[in-house]
Amino acid sequence: MKLKEIFINWEKLTFNLKLKVIFYLYTLLNAGVILIVALMPKLYFKHPVFIIFTFMTTSVFIEYIWNITQSKHKFKYIFSFAGIIQLLSIVPIVRPEAMAFRLIKVLIGLNTFRNLNIEEQNTVTLGNQIKGAIKKEKGLLIKSFLF
Repeated sequence: MKLKEIFINWEKLTFNLKLKVIFYLYTLLNAGVILIVALMPKLYFKHPVFIIFTFMTTSVFIEYIWNITQSKHKFKYIFSFAGIIQLLSIVPIVRPEAMAFRLIKVLIGLNTFRNLNIEEQNTVTLGNQIKGAIKKEKGLLIKSFLF
């Protein structure tokens, strides 16, 4: 299902699928802001919109909290590879020199979104696609940390 079709058929979508679409759009918006800040750091300090958006994103921890609440084993997720990467992506608000962690997270998010095929409204199928995409990325991330 294309993005245009999703918005045309918005009323027909299940609540969980609507929530996932909103979450993915939020992730793309967040990735765009992070890329703008990474490519044009002077713009970040000139326009308070970027500072406010970054503060809101990192103070609320929307994505991190969402993944913890959706996990069957909450403490296991917090200390898992994906949980640690998400936590490291929050660090740049406290320590600005750690911006590389957020860029790693952006690349993970964009790769996950690219690997998804949102054609079915079945949340189980979508969940399995997300798990498969994350499994593919773990190897890439480990290689990127080693080299």
